[in-house]
Amino acid sequence: MDPNLTTLQDTSELLCSLASGSRADSLKEEVSGIQQRSEVLQSRLTNRIQELQDGDQKWTDFLTKMDDFSDWLKERDAALRSVQESEAAPDEKFEHAKVG
Repeated sequence: MDPNLTTLQDTSELLCSLASGSRADSLKEEVSGIQQRSEVLQSRLTNRIQELQDGDQKWTDFLTKMDDFSDWLKERDAALRSVQESEAAPDEKFEHAKVG
């Protein structure tokens, strides 16, 4: 449990022991509501953190694939330029230009 909630709960119990019956019940309800809202917020925060981590991983994977593709394109471009600049016969140029 969150240290702040533990402190709130301890303080609430102390106050409830000093308060009148109806006021103690009201205080217990307020503290219970605060704890429930805190648990919901913590759950939402945990889910959001996981979503962000998943998104970050997807971007990392995408960028890696883009880098690989860019490298492949550069290699193909260099090979194509080499074939275009060569003095070889058209059939030989065709064989060298094939994507491997």
